[in-house]
Amino acid sequence: MSEMNKLRRRIAEVEFLLSQEQYKVAKSEKEVHDARKAIGRLENQFHKGHFVCIEASFSYKLGLSTLMC
Repeated sequence: MSEMNKLRRRIAEVEFLLSQEQYKVAKSEKEVHDARKAIGRLENQFHKGHFVCIEASFSYKLGLSTLMC
């Protein structure tokens, strides 16, 4: 195999490996973005009192409280 063909093949291999790493980074960035969105939704629910309502509902069903939302 000529030296030029070896170099072309190596360039193709490196480009493929680079694209794989870029995919992994993009996937990780999306996971971080999705996690931040989920945290934001949970914070909004907490600030709106939904967790208090869920806790009160659980307590009510267990007979621990008569507090209802």
